[in-house]
Amino acid sequence: MVGLAIVRRLESDSFSRLITRTHTELDLTDQERPGILILAAAKVGGILANNTCPAEFSYESLLMGANVIHQA
Repeated sequence: MVGLAIVRRLESDSFSRLITRTHTELDLTDQERPGILILAAAKVGGILANNTCPAEFSYESLLMGANVIHQA
């Protein structure tokens, strides 16, 4: 949701060379070195999923951010 809002805003500001990937197309827990990255990714679920496995969601979200920081 946040990522889509960022893309819409950038497109409305005439950014036309955006390259986007869905969470199924790009695994941010795998280290990569992009030129520019706007991180709006996180492991999330519905209320039940968040209550059932909060540690897994937090860990994967932290791992995504850590890999981005490491490559920066």
